[in-house]
Amino acid sequence: MTTKSKFLVLAALVLIIWTGCKRNPNQERWDTNILAPLVNSTLTLKNLVNDTLLKTNADSTISLVYQSSLYSFTLDSLFKIPDTTMTSSYGLTTLNIANHSIVYSVSLGQMLIQGGLGIYAAANGTTAAIPPITQGSIQPVTQLISLDSIFKTMSLTSGQMVISIQNQLPIAIYNVIFKLQDSATSAIIITHTFDSISAHTTATDTESLAGKVINGGMVASVSGLYSPGSNGVPVLIDTTNKLTTTISVINLLPDSATAIFPAQDLIKKTTVIPYNLKGIQLTEIIAQAGQVVVTAYNSLPDTLHFQYTIPGARKNNIIFKVNAALPPAVNGVPSYDSVIYDLSGYTIDMKGPDEDTVNTYYFNIVGNIDSTGQIQTLTTKDSIRLTTKFTGLVPYFAKGYLGRDTFQLGPGSVPVNIFNNITGGSLNANVKMSVMVQNGIGADAKLVIDTIQGVNTKTNNKVMLSGTGVSVPFTIARATQTGNSTNPVNIAYSTLQLDSSNSNDRALINDFPTQLNYGLKLYIDPNGNTTNFNDFIYNGSSLTASLDFEVPLNLIATGLELTDTTAFSIGNSKQTGQIKSGTFSLNVANGFPLGGYIQIYLLNSYGSVIDSLFSSDAFVAAPIGNNGMVTSTKYSTLTMPVTEGRMQNVLNTTKAILKAKFTTQPFTTNPGTFVKIYSSYNMGLKLVGNFVYKVE
Repeated sequence: MTTKSKFLVLAALVLIIWTGCKRNPNQERWDTNILAPLVNSTLTLKNLVNDTLLKTNADSTISLVYQSSLYSFTLDSLFKIPDTTMTSSYGLTTLNIANHSIVYSVSLGQMLIQGGLGIYAAANGTTAAIPPITQGSIQPVTQLISLDSIFKTMSLTSGQMVISIQNQLPIAIYNVIFKLQDSATSAIIITHTFDSISAHTTATDTESLAGKVINGGMVASVSGLYSPGSNGVPVLIDTTNKLTTTISVINLLPDSATAIFPAQDLIKKTTVIPYNLKGIQLTEIIAQAGQVVVTAYNSLPDTLHFQYTIPGARKNNIIFKVNAALPPAVNGVPSYDSVIYDLSGYTIDMKGPDEDTVNTYYFNIVGNIDSTGQIQTLTTKDSIRLTTKFTGLVPYFAKGYLGRDTFQLGPGSVPVNIFNNITGGSLNANVKMSVMVQNGIGADAKLVIDTIQGVNTKTNNKVMLSGTGVSVPFTIARATQTGNSTNPVNIAYSTLQLDSSNSNDRALINDFPTQLNYGLKLYIDPNGNTTNFNDFIYNGSSLTASLDFEVPLNLIATGLELTDTTAFSIGNSKQTGQIKSGTFSLNVANGFPLGGYIQIYLLNSYGSVIDSLFSSDAFVAAPIGNNGMVTSTKYSTLTMPVTEGRMQNVLNTTKAILKAKFTTQPFTTNPGTFVKIYSSYNMGLKLVGNFVYKVE
C-alpha cells in the first residue's frame, strides 16, 4: 500500500476525467467548436489517499504506512475445555437402623424358690446366710422380643449387640449364659457366657452382629447360672432385688432391611474430574458460557433428597448448589429428573478438593431420606444414578501456567494490495519495516521468523526477507492486568525493527509484492513456569503479529508504472450522438516534484482494446530548490485530438485501462537525488472538452 499511495494522485486524476465526461452529456446542445470546462479541481495528497495510510512527520513531510496482519493467536488457539459427561451409580453404602434396647429381669425371690431355698425367700427383710444355689436348679429366664413394629428383617453388614447384666443381689452369680434366638426357627443368633458377676456389680460385653440375619421376632434367655451363696456370711434378704439383663443393638448397618429407617444420609460421595489440557495447567477459570446438566435416577422405594454441589464454583461468593427431591421408584422403575444449570459468571477453582493440583474440579453428592415412620425395604443395591454433563464451557478468564509450548503459525499467506496497480518501473526509498506484536495474553513469549517472503504474482518474482534482524528470536513482553473489569488487560507492545542495517527489507518492498508468505514459530513461556501459576488469558484477548511498512515519501522513482481499470461512459443522451469530433485537454498545475505520462486504453463491451488516448503528452514535475522543497508550480497541458472515427470508439467504450508512468528523472532539476513529498503540496486540474457537433 505504501507505493500505491504515492501514485494514487495520478490514478485519481484520470478517474476524475471520466467522471467529468459522464456529467457533460446532460448539458444543453453545443454549437460547433464550443469549448467547455468539464472539471476544475485542486488536489492534495490527503484528498486522494485514505488518511489511515498517511503519516505527517514533524517536518511536514509525508510517510505512507501499511500494516499487514500475519497471525492472530487467541484463547481458542491455545486450548479448549472439552465437554465431559460422567455417569456414576452411588449405591447405599450405609443403611442406618436406629439403636434399640430391651430390658428384662429375674428377682432374688424367684431364684431362691427355684433353687429349693423357699425358706429363705420367706425370710424377706431379715438377715441370714444364704446357702449355695446349685447349677441347673434355677430355670432359664426367657423374654419374647417383638420388634416387628420397628423392623421385619435385617441382613447386617455390621453392628453390635451389647449385653449388660446388673446384679443387685447380695450374692455372686456364676456361669450366666445369655442366648438370643429366632422366635420362629429357634436358630441361635448370639450366645454369650459371663463366668461370674459379683454382688452389686454390672457385667457388660459386646458381640458382633456382622453377617447375621435378624428378624423382628426373637427370644432372649439367661440360663445355667448358679451361686456359692453368701459363703456363711449373713446378708440382708430382699426378694425384690433383681438380676437385670439389658440388650442393646447399636451401629446396625444392614445391606438390606425391611424396617422403619430414621432420617439419614444414604450417599456421601466426592467425584473428582481432571482435564487433560496438554501441558496447560489451570488453577482458576471464570466461565463466560457453559452449562451443567444434572440427571438423577432414584431406584429407592422412598423419596430421595439429594444435594449436588461444586464447592470450587462460586458466583457472587455463593457456592454452586442444586437441591432436588426424587419421588420413590414405582414397581422397580426408577424415578428421574434432569435439570440444566447455567455456569456463566461462575469462578471455578481448578485446584481440586485438596487445593494441590491443577485442571481439576470436583463435585459432592449427598443423598438422604426422611424418617417416614413407615416400614420400607431398602438394600445397598438400591442406588441413585447421577449423570453430570459439562458442555459448552468457554472461559472468559483463565489463570495458571499456560504451558511451555511451541505453536507453528503457518505456513500461510496474506495479500498485499498496495502494489496491485504497479506494473513496472522501480522505486528507491528508505523503507522502514517492523514486525509488531500486540500481546494481550499474560504470558512470556518468543517469536521466531522461519519465513517471510514477498511474492510479486504479476512477475512471479520472489524475495526472501533475510538478515540478522530476522534470524534472531524476538522476545515478546507479557500483558498485565488492570484490575478494571471493563478493560481488564494492559496490552504489551513489542517491536522488531528491520531496516537496511539488519535486513534486506528495501529489496523486498522494491519488488512490489502482492502477497506475503510467512512461517512463524511462537514459543509460549519459553522459560517455564516463572510466575508460579500467574499466567492469564481473557477470552477476546489475542497475541497478534503484523508486518508493518513505513515508506517516507523521500524517493527516487524511475519509470514507475501504475495501472488500473475503471468503468467508462461519456453518456447516453441524444446530445452525445451529435458529437462529431473534438479534443480532450487536461491542464495540470503541478505542485508535486513528480512528472510522467498518462496512457488511456479504451475497451469495448467484450473487454478488447479499441483505442487509446493521451499517448504522448507528459505532465512535468515542479522544480525543487536547494532546500529540497518545490519552488514553483509547473503547468502542463495534456491534449488528444479525437477524430470523427475515433469519437465513435470513445462513445462505444465501456471500460478504460489507465496507465500512468512517472519518474523523478529527468523532471527534477537535480537528477539522482531523493525528493521529498510535503503535506502542503497540491495539484490543480482542469479538464476541457472541445467538441464539434453535427448541425441538423
